[in-house]
Amino acid sequence: MRKLKEPAKLTPMEKNKLSKSIWLKDWHFNLLIKRHCTEISSHLICWDNDKAHYAFIWGLNAVKTNTNDPCIANLFVRYDFRLYQFHSISDACKMIEMLKKEHEYDEYEEKMYLQESERKKNAKERSSKSKNVKTLKANSKEDVAA
Repeated sequence: MRKLKEPAKLTPMEKNKLSKSIWLKDWHFNLLIKRHCTEISSHLICWDNDKAHYAFIWGLNAVKTNTNDPCIANLFVRYDFRLYQFHSISDACKMIEMLKKEHEYDEYEEKMYLQESERKKNAKERSSKSKNVKTLKANSKEDVAA
């Protein structure tokens, strides 16, 4: 078994930012946000078993009051059931990088857990095989003569 390379961990500040999300099911997101927004971009976070997981950036359509020009008022990042709100595209891009980092580390921890459980399973099998071997007791000549 080869040793896995550990990816970078999230810092406490990054964990704090990732924890500040709104949990919305798809129908709730579609009803409240998607119909008022424009999809700006999508970024691949991971590829699992024939299914790709993307983080989408949505922009809330708005109009500038003094010029009546269309603009984007807020940005939303949607990943799985989590929703994050931002005011600048650079902050949204940083969040996507944190989501990728989070996923890579979670995947690493899962692989390490599977390796550890496999190692424990193999050790248990080896110990159970060694328990089945009976040790024969040798009797001394005096005990046999009696």
